Formats: sequence, structure tokens, C-alpha cells
Amino acid sequence: MVRSVTTTPDAERIVTGSRDGTAMIWTPACSEPLHVLPHGEWVRDVAITNDQQHVLTTCRDALVRVWNLTDGRLTAELAGHRAAVRDVHLSQDARLAVTASMDRTVGVWDLRRRRNLYRLPHDSGVRSVRITPDGGYAISTSDDRTARVWDLTTGTELHRIAAAHRIACCAIDPTDPTYFALGTSSGEVLRVGARTRHTTT
Repeated sequence: MVRSVTTTPDAERIVTGSRDGTAMIWTPACSEPLHVLPHGEWVRDVAITNDQQHVLTTCRDALVRVWNLTDGRLTAELAGHRAAVRDVHLSQDARLAVTASMDRTVGVWDLRRRRNLYRLPHDSGVRSVRITPDGGYAISTSDDRTARVWDLTTGTELHRIAAAHRIACCAIDPTDPTYFALGTSSGEVLRVGARTRHTTT
């Protein structure tokens, strides 16, 4: 079962993550993968840096792995989470990665130095996380029924949005990053912004 998929902007490379414990790098012209990236557990999410140099994968074994997109070589393992890592998102300049883990934390990673900068706390497992286009802030969602806005320079929580149900996912408006959408386990969608908030189902 394929759990996640992403492509390079030119669609020349496709990366998939699967419950069979592998991620794969594909080209649309071939029916067989160019590279198979082995993991010990099921792969939850995959992401490609905007410079198209690296692939990041998250896994049930709590590790975040960095791979060379061209040759499929493992270049780093980012350790720090203590439970499955569900989601990964990258800054547009490929400098930062943020990860969402069932250990109740958001990980903030310096990809150039390959080190953890912060572990940002929730009260239950974290489902998703996104970085604003300017790379300055992150939004995370959790089973604790909150979404939280973080300053990535200082690691401080700026805002907290409470919902009646678990918040499963989020998306940032690319034209106005002060607005974002949250999807809950009840099927409700919250649109949150500096001046307005409304819900649709």
C-alpha cells in the first residue's frame, strides 16, 4: 500500500512511500523504479527539496532519513523522535524541515547541519505540520484537538486554535499565509485567519 507520493516541479522524478518498508524513486518513462530506498518499518511520508537534490522520508521507526535524489544514496539519519513520524514539510530554501510525530512533538531540523533545532510540544500525537512560504513559521495539528502556530526562529508558540475534534491536517494559503485551513476528524473544515474564522462541512 502506497502511503505517500510527491514529484519534482518538472515531474521528471516521482517519489513514493509504502507500507512495505520502502520508498522508491521513479521516472515517468519507466515501469520499474530507478532506486529503492530501504527502511525497517512502513514509510509514512516523503518530500523533495526545492533544489531537487534530496528526498526526505519519515518512518514508523521514528527516524527521518535524507537521501540523494540522483543516486538514491542515504546521506543522513535524523534521530530525536521517539515514535512514528507521520508528516514532513520543507522550507522553500531547503534549509529547514519540520516533522510531525506521534511522540507528541514537532521536530524542527537544520538540513544543512543535519541537526535538530527544536522539539515543540503538543499534548497528544501530532498529525501534520506545514511551514509558511517565508520559512519563518510553522502550523501543526494534533489529536489534542489543537492547531498551534510556532515561530521557527525562537521555537516559541505564538497562537493556539482549539477545535471540538482531533485536527488531522492543515494547509496554508499560498497567496496569503496569514490564512490556513484545518481538517478535523469529524469532517469539518476550519478556515483560520487574522481577521476571520468560519467552518464548513
